Amino acid sequence: MKKDDLIIVRVDGGISSQINFYAIGAYFMSQNYHVKFDLTWFETDGLDMDGRFARNFDLLKAFPSLPFEEATHDEIKYYSKKYPKKTNNIFKMKSPLYLDGYPSGMKYLLENRTTFAERFTPPQSDLKAIQTTLDDICAHCSCAVHVRRGDLAMHTDTGYGRPCSEEYFISAIKIINALVPKVKFYFFSDEMSWVNDFLIPQLPQNLAYKICEQNGSDKGYLDLYLMTKCQHFIASKGSFGRFARILSKNEGYFINPLIALDLKDYFNKCIFLSLEKETIVPFMENFRKKRFSYKLKKFFINFVPSSRKRKELRQKLK
Repeated sequence: MKKDDLIIVRVDGGISSQINFYAIGAYFMSQNYHVKFDLTWFETDGLDMDGRFARNFDLLKAFPSLPFEEATHDEIKYYSKKYPKKTNNIFKMKSPLYLDGYPSGMKYLLENRTTFAERFTPPQSDLKAIQTTLDDICAHCSCAVHVRRGDLAMHTDTGYGRPCSEEYFISAIKIINALVPKVKFYFFSDEMSWVNDFLIPQLPQNLAYKICEQNGSDKGYLDLYLMTKCQHFIASKGSFGRFARILSKNEGYFINPLIALDLKDYFNKCIFLSLEKETIVPFMENFRKKRFSYKLKKFFINFVPSSRKRKELRQKLK
């Protein structure tokens, strides 16, 4: 009897989630399993938590060269009832499977990020629409700022928690501005009115920036593509900003809330900011490593809120 080697991965959410779900399937493909994807969520839901912004299946628009096979409705019905599993610890699983739920990590994606980055090639017809912004990003020392609010502001009981505050973004911008000469900031958001009302008025004087809002929620993959072309990154809650860094070939600074700390194992210039007191707290394990220069370490110490901790860190520098 032929062995059943089929694994079906259920996909939902925005472009970042779609990439992450595909990476799960790609892992099983690398183990010679037959992988198909369940896309029925996009037929029945296809919206954010507020029901306002579209969540289309855009993976193959962003990555047209990926091998991809969609599961039939009959296959989904059968496997989801007989072989359901949550996407936890996929590295110990074997077929047949129907995988449902958000994975707890991005190990396979992170370890194969170069391959995914090389395949991130939207069609020329799409790139033509964003060419002016793309040229501007490539002509400057650029920093992408992703502001995720929208549905997060209304659904703070989700796994993401509260959205990042204005203090978080202003602190992150000031750090990049101090570390990188002549940097220009590019703002991407699902709630640009909040950016204009609360962030732009607080920006340092003479700071160069651009509001990027030519792409609607149905073209989020183009915003992601533009962000990957930036040299530095400021992320927020959600995964969009993190995926911009993961899929970028640039090795600049990456500022993130105190979540997804495993990224420090893959990128040298990670800076994590506390959301609790809206104060700047570099991730201490990374902070102690030689990858940060003496001058940079001294710079960060000034932002640590506790005077006792500042004194302790200064002693360690001597």
